[in-house]
Amino acid sequence: MPAFKKIHLFIIAAFTLSACSMIQPLPFDEQTLAEQGAADKLAARRDVEPVAGELTLDEALARALKYNLDRRSRMMEEALSFQQLDVSHYDMLPKLLAQAGYNWRNNDKISESRNADDGTLSRSHFVSQEREHVVSSLGLSWNMLDLGIGYYNTRQQADRVLIAAEKRRKAMHLLMQDVRTAFWRAVRAQKLRAQVHGATQMAEEALADARQAETERLRNPLDSL
Repeated sequence: MPAFKKIHLFIIAAFTLSACSMIQPLPFDEQTLAEQGAADKLAARRDVEPVAGELTLDEALARALKYNLDRRSRMMEEALSFQQLDVSHYDMLPKLLAQAGYNWRNNDKISESRNADDGTLSRSHFVSQEREHVVSSLGLSWNMLDLGIGYYNTRQQADRVLIAAEKRRKAMHLLMQDVRTAFWRAVRAQKLRAQVHGATQMAEEALADARQAETERLRNPLDSL
């Protein structure tokens, strides 16, 4: 029975190691990417409030800051950087080492005792260990080299947090600039719409008069002499 357990554990360990070594990256197919893209579009438009009436500049800026996808992605990058910074703090703490194992032997482990005075061996033999037993250990380890590496990695991650925050602010400023430009263009187009419509109508009427005059001239070429 113990031999069967040993073989069974060996087979499980072999299959586990072989399965870990056979893991390969699998790319997504076009259908999966298309479905994911459609789902992302629906999720992005799900909570967008419809526009009711005219928009002021402040309302346009507020809607852009709330619903713009680029700004959302920058905010997610910043939040991820903060989480990675929290995780990097644990690299400077002592490492907790836990080990466990299973030992088996087909005979007893015999121990002999020796007399401390004359050095003679005792005739009694003692079984000092069971044939099957489980070993385990738990300890803390704190390496100064690991502490230094963890400290500098944490400093680098803190810089990455600042970089992510600057990217978010840059995206926000560019977005507000684009919204202002588009807003005032729309305002200017609304104010000039009546004038443009009148100028277009006058140009169309002048073009029609010119065509009519050209037609009459072609019909009566002697009148033009």
